[in-house]
Amino acid sequence: MGQYFDDRVKILLKTNIIKAFFSIWAADMIKGLLSRIVIFLLAITLVIAYVLILDRVNLIPSLLVSNKNIGRLKIGWEELAPYHFDVNKDGLTYHLGLDAELLTEAFSRLGYSLEYEENSWQDQLNLLRAGDLDLVPLALETSERLEYAKFSRPYFLLRYAVFYPLKARWKPPQKLDALDGLIDSHNLRIGITEDYAYPAGLQSLITHYETKGLVIKSKSEVSTLNLLIHGQVDLVFTDEVEGAHLLQALDPNKTIVHKILDIPHQPVHMMFGLHLPPNLIEDFDKTMEEMNADGTLARIIRFHYYPVLLNTLEESFFFRQVELIAALFTAIAGLLMAHKQQFGIVGGFVLASSTALGGVLLRDVTAGRTPNAIVQDPETVLAITLLTLVGFVFFRLVDRWPSSWVSKSVNELDLDKHPLTLFFDTLGLAAFTVVGVVIAMDMQLEPLWLWGPILAAVTNGGGAIIRDIMISKGKMTVLTDMLYVEHSLFWAFLLSIFLTWYSLHPPFQQEVLHAALAITLVGVCLTRWATVYFRIGSLRY
Repeated sequence: MGQYFDDRVKILLKTNIIKAFFSIWAADMIKGLLSRIVIFLLAITLVIAYVLILDRVNLIPSLLVSNKNIGRLKIGWEELAPYHFDVNKDGLTYHLGLDAELLTEAFSRLGYSLEYEENSWQDQLNLLRAGDLDLVPLALETSERLEYAKFSRPYFLLRYAVFYPLKARWKPPQKLDALDGLIDSHNLRIGITEDYAYPAGLQSLITHYETKGLVIKSKSEVSTLNLLIHGQVDLVFTDEVEGAHLLQALDPNKTIVHKILDIPHQPVHMMFGLHLPPNLIEDFDKTMEEMNADGTLARIIRFHYYPVLLNTLEESFFFRQVELIAALFTAIAGLLMAHKQQFGIVGGFVLASSTALGGVLLRDVTAGRTPNAIVQDPETVLAITLLTLVGFVFFRLVDRWPSSWVSKSVNELDLDKHPLTLFFDTLGLAAFTVVGVVIAMDMQLEPLWLWGPILAAVTNGGGAIIRDIMISKGKMTVLTDMLYVEHSLFWAFLLSIFLTWYSLHPPFQQEVLHAALAITLVGVCLTRWATVYFRIGSLRY
């Protein structure tokens, strides 16, 4: 009987060992399978990216530039970012913008050099009519203008919006018929720029209310928007991107908002003087076709037009608060480490700052961005300074009673694994992923599919790396223990590929771009939380 019992025990032990072995093997197999799926998806995405880019983009567009200098053209312009604007750097003035870069590229291929002359829009039209200007960009074609100018083929599409005060008791509708009724019932004043041409339906509405004395004219778009900011007009109609970009500087308090009008996109042209040879316009149109085919036009649009559309979301309340909360949580984790490592108060501030802002600083240094985001917006630095002082007092009080449950809880607390930290850190990871791609476009870093993911990863992982170096940690957790930067790399790569592809397919809808950002944000959050839940570690090298 005893022998039989011993044999049964041995059999049970062997069975449990086998079950344990198979359960461990199954868990490892699932983790390995998920890791291989991630690698497979990355590989497929890379292949698609290369096919898209090599098929649509000429890698050496400079070979198409003519070395001959046939002549010099005089171009009219006014300050209308992102289409035309001046930048002063190192004592030199650079003329930049979507139209400026497009004209420079197109006419350099034709062998022309350009001279830019800044004037109001009304003066530009008068100079073109008199033959003192050769070309005026960003023009709508009208029957009146055809009397003194020739037009290129459309090279871009504008989407008109109505801009109005945020605190207005009325909200303008998108349809022109309903908008007409609102203006009539409230006697709203309309601000316009002299000699601007507006879409047909909108032009009729403006002409109608001009006879009633409700239209106020200005010399420039900047002056018109300033009238709106100071309450001298109630509505302004203009291109959505142009208005939003100008208001970033004119209206830092964000008192003016806008709504897209329910009218078709408006094609804009280059307006040439009648004194120019007819074949010049034909040559320009052919060159524009070449630039569209080799991806140059898409690249210019991507760098000058996209950032303005995307910044409207990036600078929203949601983004700014998420970035600030995520930075503060990582700063608190840094202060806890400083306390455990017996850092001084200055050392605690440096460790907290490097954890929260080190990635942002590394990103801006990598991209050559000046001034960097920390200097531009000191709000986070001030918050970390206050947090450091509060933490210093708190830790002093805790250390006075080392045996209390509060002291034990603080010393045993690991914020890196706390659910609340995980939640806000993941939101921050997602937000900084999008910001990294936007900054890559803003800094005109090419190819976007390379630099977008790099800046996103540096932003998210740089602070943790600096922190681990400062506390002399044996290994960097962000690079060894967990999947963290990988989420940022993967989704930033997908977003960059989409933005590159979408820039080849106008017209561009702000809603589509915002949807792409939203998908990226949700994707980063879901994949991060999934890898934490299933305890999927970093892929070993």
